[in-house]
Amino acid sequence: MSATAEALLGHYQLLDRLGSTGLATVYRARDVRSGSVVAVKVLRPYFAQEAGRSQRFLQEMERVQKLRHPSIVPLYAVQQAQGQLFIATGYVSWPSLSSAERGSFPPAQLPVLLRQVAAALDYAHGQGVVHRDLRPSNVFFHRESGQAVVSDFGMATLAEEAHPLIRSTVNTPLPGFPSPQHLLGQPPAPSDDIYGLGALVYVLATGEVPFGAISSATTLSRQLAGQPIPPSQRNPSLPPRLDAAVLKALARHPQQRYATASELAEAVARALEEPVSPHQPLPSPALLAQAARAPLPAPAPPADARVLCPSCGMGNPASAARCSTCWGSLAAQPVVTREEERRRVGAYLAALRGKKRLRVALLIGTATLLLGYWAYRAFDLRPALPAPATTIASTSAPAQWSMLHRDPQRTGFMPEADFAPKGTTRWQFPSDDPLLASPAVAGGRVFLATSDRRVVALDQRTGELLWTHPVNGPVNSSPAVAGDRVFLGLRDGSVLALRAATGELDWRFDAGSGVISSPVVVDGALYVGSGDHNVYALDAATGERRWSIGTEGWVVSSPAISQGVLVAASQTGVVYLINPSKGAVRFRSGAGTGVSAGAAIAGDRAFVVTTTGNVLALRLDKREVPLEKAFWTGWFNLYVWGSAPPPPNPPGLVWLRHLRELVTADMALADGRLFVATREGTLHALDIATGRQLWKSPGLAPLHAAPIVAGGTVIQAAFDGTVYGFDASTGLRLWAISVGKETVASPVLADGVLYVPSGNGTLYAVE
Repeated sequence: MSATAEALLGHYQLLDRLGSTGLATVYRARDVRSGSVVAVKVLRPYFAQEAGRSQRFLQEMERVQKLRHPSIVPLYAVQQAQGQLFIATGYVSWPSLSSAERGSFPPAQLPVLLRQVAAALDYAHGQGVVHRDLRPSNVFFHRESGQAVVSDFGMATLAEEAHPLIRSTVNTPLPGFPSPQHLLGQPPAPSDDIYGLGALVYVLATGEVPFGAISSATTLSRQLAGQPIPPSQRNPSLPPRLDAAVLKALARHPQQRYATASELAEAVARALEEPVSPHQPLPSPALLAQAARAPLPAPAPPADARVLCPSCGMGNPASAARCSTCWGSLAAQPVVTREEERRRVGAYLAALRGKKRLRVALLIGTATLLLGYWAYRAFDLRPALPAPATTIASTSAPAQWSMLHRDPQRTGFMPEADFAPKGTTRWQFPSDDPLLASPAVAGGRVFLATSDRRVVALDQRTGELLWTHPVNGPVNSSPAVAGDRVFLGLRDGSVLALRAATGELDWRFDAGSGVISSPVVVDGALYVGSGDHNVYALDAATGERRWSIGTEGWVVSSPAISQGVLVAASQTGVVYLINPSKGAVRFRSGAGTGVSAGAAIAGDRAFVVTTTGNVLALRLDKREVPLEKAFWTGWFNLYVWGSAPPPPNPPGLVWLRHLRELVTADMALADGRLFVATREGTLHALDIATGRQLWKSPGLAPLHAAPIVAGGTVIQAAFDGTVYGFDASTGLRLWAISVGKETVASPVLADGVLYVPSGNGTLYAVE
């Protein structure tokens, strides 16, 4: 759209173009009805064409439009006209903080600025609005009057609701400013803005972001690894007492930050009360004497004298201070004649030609090596690793449940029969703290990891305690039974193999950080994720490491495996398809936000759900293809900017569905249906072929536990202790029972008995 033509968009006359981002083009405009000057942000055509993705953004804009505060740029309208979605806001003629040179903001003006920004944020938080994209370009400051205003409330929601790969084309949120919770996909909270304001103070005071990175994934890794460098170490002119004030706002955990933005502003103001006066020492007598002995300048060279540039080798007049070719410095270069110049330049150019030929040869050789290496990796040309010592697997026998979600595909499906409870409790086993992991049932025994520091085996028929193995803390990892061993992970980074008959320790493997993920055992190999940013493959018989693959974040979800492909996902939102026999990544795909729930596999499809409720179906057989992602990204960029038609799905993606609800529980798969439970209390059923919603059952208590399927019945435990049975085809509620206490871990079914772990530490065996 041309602003010079003063186009009319709705009742706004566009006057001139102010700038452009990955989300919108911004114009100065005039409201023809009122005559006032406003700013109009015309969103990229992508957002108007993908109207279904903009629903949450429009709802957020309704809340933003109600904000009335002297330090908030008002939002006047959100409209669609002439096929374009745009918003109209107040026009601010002052420069934003991004226009200032890095580190040049006067520390004395920081309190004036921060008090206004903090007041705006606290007011917005009181109205239920969180900014989530606080950055220098969204804060305008008039240095003469000291007035500040904040813009772009709610704009971060637009990027969050867009395609999961939209972050490859837009820089919202800007890396370095979002909190770890934001990057992990957790719901918006005022603590996100406290962190963002702390990052803004850090940048204004030092000229650097707290955690320098070009991607959100790298930023998150650095946030989880430690604290930023104290501001006074980056800028020695700052008082050290400012460090504590700023670093508290940048704390990893929300509860460690300030309760309000104004508390942060006042802490910074107190730290800057006593400005540091720089001391400029006088030159010493020795330096003055040395300057007095300095030689006088040499006489000017002849007019036709020449000097050669040490950087590019070209000749220049001897009187020149810089090279006319490359602008390099000519200081202290020897004077030569024109004949000497021609000889030296000729030799220099000949050497350049030789270097060019060498570079071309090296480039071709390097490209050949890289292509060979890619083929070696992409087509799995490397030899397979030696087979494990055994072929044991944690696949469940009929009427048993020997691992989390029952099978290596993590379907949570028992096809034998429907379950209709009598409502009677066969037995119950108490422990002292909430049960956070599902049990496993195999070989007439129930294996349970408790939060009161033990792993136990119970008689399946009576609930009698058979053995106890002590551990050093609560356990989130569900046991997996394979052969005569029980496998599970611990928060201290250990993976244990216990004898199923006695509970004796068989072997122990130490990962680098906590193991929340639940293991799966296939063909004698154990696979599990870890908090040290790795997926591990261990020999199930010995505990020896077969391979480990580094990931871009914690892997708390449990991997799934089928058809020779292992699927794992990280909390930074990257999905990995791995060849387990060789320890090689075949394909990686971005999910957009973090993943806490385990993947599930059906046929040639892998299913992943993010914490923000994006459900993805991926091709299980997908491999990396050279330049495929780059080509798609380029096409998508052109589409976002309105210069190309919509591209096909990203490489490897079959379909994507936005549930717009928080999901932390694993999914279940049965008979062409995918079942997803959300923290908002809704159970969804999706068609695995298309992602189309078949039915949903809302109005339940928050669903932390994963659904399971028995025959044609979906069993779902809710946080209030109610366990429901739904018809898998229609969503009709068939039955409901209550164990009386909150439930966060998934129940399991074996031999017609439902085992329900509860928040009071009791495992109920319900007939």
